Amino acid sequence: MGALLPLAVIILPTAHTAPKAGAKRIVLVRGAPHDATDGDNLDEVLARLAKRGYVEGHDLVVHRLVIDFRIVEPPRRFDHVTERIRLECLPLRPDLFLTEGTWFTEAIRKVTRTVPIVTNVADPVGSGFAASLARPGGNVTGLAQGVAETAAKSIEIVRLLVPRLTRLAVFHSPDVIGTRFGRLYEGAARDAGIEPVMFPVEGEKALVAAIRRAASRRLEAGFLAIRDGFTDVAARAAIDARFPLFGHQDHFTERGCLASYYSWDPDGPDRLAAVAEKVLRGGDPATIPFQYPLAYFLALNRRTAKALGIEIPPDLLLRADRVIE
Repeated sequence: MGALLPLAVIILPTAHTAPKAGAKRIVLVRGAPHDATDGDNLDEVLARLAKRGYVEGHDLVVHRLVIDFRIVEPPRRFDHVTERIRLECLPLRPDLFLTEGTWFTEAIRKVTRTVPIVTNVADPVGSGFAASLARPGGNVTGLAQGVAETAAKSIEIVRLLVPRLTRLAVFHSPDVIGTRFGRLYEGAARDAGIEPVMFPVEGEKALVAAIRRAASRRLEAGFLAIRDGFTDVAARAAIDARFPLFGHQDHFTERGCLASYYSWDPDGPDRLAAVAEKVLRGGDPATIPFQYPLAYFLALNRRTAKALGIEIPPDLLLRADRVIE
């Protein structure tokens, strides 16, 4: 095996003015974007904090930890990253960790149960970050994406588009967090009287092979409970196999999924900034409730429906927030 790429890079802040005495210190933990669909809202959260009086370089000192997903997901490298956080971030004595996503939140929480973590995660209670949404009880708070609720609604939409559905392939990442996420859809399918069949996959090639395997086993549809790996190649493989795929992100529908249903919060950065401000002002994350999504979003792809010979019910078209023609 060749030498590994660096797992993380700390970029110290640069500022035009010296931070004022008593400036708050934030460590921002994020993933390195791999394509146009990747990325997060953390820079926007910092911009909203600035509007609230916490200006980077003056009232706020920001340190950035950038992590490459492609080389940190295996468990041994996850442990390596948590050690980097322990050695490089904790000595900075941060007032707050700011991040997004279950993976990063889990990595930080393995290092500290005392420094506040403000985050945006799929399922805070199911992931063990909070005792309840109303009263988290630990050092983690922020926004909840309501995935437990969207999973049930997603399966309902799958059934509307594939009425004779009896068995559903659930494609998920093989790591612990990915498996946990997949199980939300596994449980929702069982609750709807559908047999879920789990397919652990990592990357485009594995997903394409799993799609073809699921179609050959005569499963009627599939759900993409994955973060990435769904490409135009995978979409074409599903259409060629006459295999309807559903997702939990809008860009999955753009790439060829029949439909996606997910939470959508246009005010998310401002709401996350509001939570961060409460913590920076001395609030206890254990008592600051997780904020719930303001809206849910349904996207349909009529091109894919036509290629699969599926008629989208008119009432579902009326309910859709976006229809790809």
